[in-house]
Amino acid sequence: MFNLLADTTSNEGVFDHMTNNGHWSGDGGFTVFWMFIIMLIIASGVVYLLVHFGNENNQSRNEDPLAIAKLRFAKGEIDKKQFDEIKKLVN
Repeated sequence: MFNLLADTTSNEGVFDHMTNNGHWSGDGGFTVFWMFIIMLIIASGVVYLLVHFGNENNQSRNEDPLAIAKLRFAKGEIDKKQFDEIKKLVN
């Protein structure tokens, strides 16, 4: 038993049971390639969700012309007369 622990002549490293001559092997687990593909899929999904929900929020804010007119009136971009005309046209 002590010979197994004390044997330092072997070239085996700590992770040699997971590799095959220094290359990752696919027996019994994920390979680096498949882990990379899975990470790409997850990252693509996150980007898609961010873009999808970002566009949805922008569209809902921009769809209400009365809200836009109110905002422009509050900023001073249009006067009361223009605001009333927009309001009349929208309703």
